[in-house]
Amino acid sequence: MARRRILILMSNTGSGHRASALALRAELKRAFDRQVRVSIIDLLSDYLPPPLRYAPNAYPFLSQDAPWMWKSLWQLDMRIAAPAMRTAARAARHSVLRTLQAYNPDLIISVHPLVQHLVAAASRQRFPSIPFVTVVTDLGGIHPLWFHRSVTRCYVPNDDAYQLACRSGLLPGQVRNYGLPIRPGFGDRLHQRMAIRRELGLLPEEQAVLLMGNGVKRARVIKTARSIARGLGAGGEGRGQLVIICGRNERLVAELSAISWPAPTRILGFVEEMATWMQACDCMVTKAGPGTIAEAMASGLPLILNGYIPGQEAGNVTYVVEQGAGRYLVDPNEAAHQVTRWFTHEQAEMELMAQRALTLARPHATRDIVADLGALLDMRAYSPALLADDSLSASR
Repeated sequence: MARRRILILMSNTGSGHRASALALRAELKRAFDRQVRVSIIDLLSDYLPPPLRYAPNAYPFLSQDAPWMWKSLWQLDMRIAAPAMRTAARAARHSVLRTLQAYNPDLIISVHPLVQHLVAAASRQRFPSIPFVTVVTDLGGIHPLWFHRSVTRCYVPNDDAYQLACRSGLLPGQVRNYGLPIRPGFGDRLHQRMAIRRELGLLPEEQAVLLMGNGVKRARVIKTARSIARGLGAGGEGRGQLVIICGRNERLVAELSAISWPAPTRILGFVEEMATWMQACDCMVTKAGPGTIAEAMASGLPLILNGYIPGQEAGNVTYVVEQGAGRYLVDPNEAAHQVTRWFTHEQAEMELMAQRALTLARPHATRDIVADLGALLDMRAYSPALLADDSLSASR
């Protein structure tokens, strides 16, 4: 049997879209092995004509240096946004059809709201037999552009998103509430923190806080780290250790490595085993990226959110705080003081938030989505339990 060709459409406007695309590809290959050939493409940057192809290049400036402008664009009324999308789709139609013909997919997956609007109508008109699905990669404050009535399936992360999809014109049979796709391994080793710390060379008996250094300005990361370390070190109110993950920001790694820390501190750049590091820690300080939040919840980590991209990530903050899984504290000193309180006299609150995070978590979201995709293509997973698991009920 020829391999089924699966095309995942994304755009490099934020790391969450790529992370979800990679998670889906990994699970598709794990579940269906040689039955599939999966391609991930950045449709906007690599396949569309100007000016659409330049849109991803503007994203870092708009989201980091001109957030007010990005927020205004994000909050455009659908009466303005929808006609704009139709105009863009007409301009992109020839390039979109040429791309689809080149890849000749058996299934199209979109993990980006703009991309799906550029592709969905053309795909339905020219290739009506090819399933076209959307995987929503936001948690809260989800933009209506995520919901296109012509899709075969729309996979959403939670109950609120399910209701919004239905209010936006999708039929209940089109929508699957399975969660946000995350990488494998998160939540696999709950309640093994001391053993994991020992494996990683951390102090096994000491509580640990994980500080994420990506997506927040370097100066604020350094100030937050210093303040946390003061609170947990000798002379501070609390006791514990600090893990800082800087991603690919080599300058931040160098600056942090030059500091003399009053508390045990581990500084890391890019790490492959993020699940292991999360499960070694007791709480986490991070920007409100949806993928990171979903992974932290699967790991049972109470969250301190210290920033967000206006518009698209604001709803993630609301979701975490209102659901009782964390706090929103931008000021570095306030964030550090909260860590200290959690590690001392507010342990009960931290443990309650950890349980709340686990309740909200959907650690098998990627598996569930991929199993449903396999059913669309009439493929059987290599693991019979994958499709037999009753957690895959579409009624959720």
